[in-house]
Amino acid sequence: MPLSESDPRVFFAAERTLLAWVR
Repeated sequence: MPLSESDPRVFFAAERTLLAWVR
């Protein structure tokens, strides 16, 4: 499943996951 850059949901989810991981 290729990451769809057109999907803002994926972008938001990725940012949230990254933030949580860094935290």
